[in-house]
Amino acid sequence: MAAKAEAILEDWARVVSGIGGVTLRADPQRLAQALVNLLQNAADHAKGNGPVCLRVQAGPASWCFEVADDGGGLPPGDEQVVFEPFSTGSSRGGTGLGLAIVRAIARAHGGEAGADNRPGYGVTFWAQDPAVKLLVVEDESASRPSCTKGSAPTATPSSGCNMARTRSGASCTPASRS
Repeated sequence: MAAKAEAILEDWARVVSGIGGVTLRADPQRLAQALVNLLQNAADHAKGNGPVCLRVQAGPASWCFEVADDGGGLPPGDEQVVFEPFSTGSSRGGTGLGLAIVRAIARAHGGEAGADNRPGYGVTFWAQDPAVKLLVVEDESASRPSCTKGSAPTATPSSGCNMARTRSGASCTPASRS
């Protein structure tokens, strides 16, 4: 994605990620399309001289992709309008589909997209996807406690993983829906 960002924004791109060795389960083509749309939106509409920053963050309950610029921001009131299909808000140019597609892709993944606007300074557009729910099924009562302690330290409610315990394989389908 860093290469795509640099191709769109040339010398104005800055990619920041503190994530290493973590995998997001998502449709890679749609996720890439959403990020390219966010970057292209910044390239087309940011009026500042500073870099456009692509940030990727993994939290306990979700992933967040942000494209931030210091290009003056959106006119107040345009924060939601720019995500509506065929709407360009108060700006000129474009089809009004890029950000609508970003929001549709985020929602298709169970997430959301939006904008944190700083009128006169810049805007951060973001797309957030929820963390994957993990279902552990263990029908041996002696092993059941270890499924949530020690053997799977990252799969605990305190680490942001949604968990459901079941006593049998037959009960795992209803548990996976909760």
